[in-house]
Amino acid sequence: AGNNAATLTVTPQTEGTVTRTVQYTVGGTVYELELIINVTARLKLTPASVTIFSGETFPLPLSVCGLDGQELADQTGLTLTEAGSSGEVAVRIVQSVYAPELVGTEPGTHTVNVSFTYPYPNAPEGSEPSRQSTAITVVVEPLPEAELSPDGRTYTLTFGTGFEEIEIVSLTSGGAPVTGYTPGADPGKGRLTLTRDSWPQDLELTVKLTLSGREHTITIALPPEKPAAG
Repeated sequence: AGNNAATLTVTPQTEGTVTRTVQYTVGGTVYELELIINVTARLKLTPASVTIFSGETFPLPLSVCGLDGQELADQTGLTLTEAGSSGEVAVRIVQSVYAPELVGTEPGTHTVNVSFTYPYPNAPEGSEPSRQSTAITVVVEPLPEAELSPDGRTYTLTFGTGFEEIEIVSLTSGGAPVTGYTPGADPGKGRLTLTRDSWPQDLELTVKLTLSGREHTITIALPPEKPAAG
C-alpha cells in the first residue's frame, strides 16, 4: 500500500499463542518482523442475571457473546453441556431450545453455573470446541400473598414494581372457572385486584407477568373468605 503501509490479515483457528516471522521489503531491502499472536476464546453466556418466582418453571434462553457483551453473529454452534446450582434453584438443560429450565424454590439471590461449548471459527475439521462456563445470578422472588378486604369482596395482590404487564390467565374454584368478577391491574406498581360480591372456596389464580421483556406464569392459591362473625 502507499506510504510504506501494508495490511496483514491473521485468521485464528484455535486458542493458544504462536510466533510467526513476517518478511517485508522496503526500498529493495528485506526486513523481518517477529510477531507473537495470542488467540483467546473467552466467551460468556447472556443474560448474566434473571428474576423468577418461587415455584415457577422458567425457560431461560441463552446466547453466547464476547467479553464485550456483544452477541456472536452465529449462535448455532452453542451447545449447553451441564448446569447446576447450590440447590435453591433447580435447573435442567433443554438442549433443543438452548434454554435451561429454572425452578425457583427458596427466595433469595442464587447462582446457577452453566457449562457450554462453542466451535472455534475457521478451525480445521475435527477440532475440539472451546469449553467454558458462565455463572448466572438468579433472583427468586416469593409469591405474593393475596389480601382480602374486610367486606370480603376484593382480593389485592402486590408483586413488586417494574412490570410491563400483568394478565390474568385463569381463575378457578376446585378446577372450575370462576366468572362474574372485576379485575384491576396496575403493572407499574405491580398490583392486581379482583372484586366480586362473594367468592367460592378453593380459589386458584394463574397470572402472566411481563418483567424486562420476559414472561413469567405463576399460580397462587387465594385465601378463603372469612366466615361471618357470630
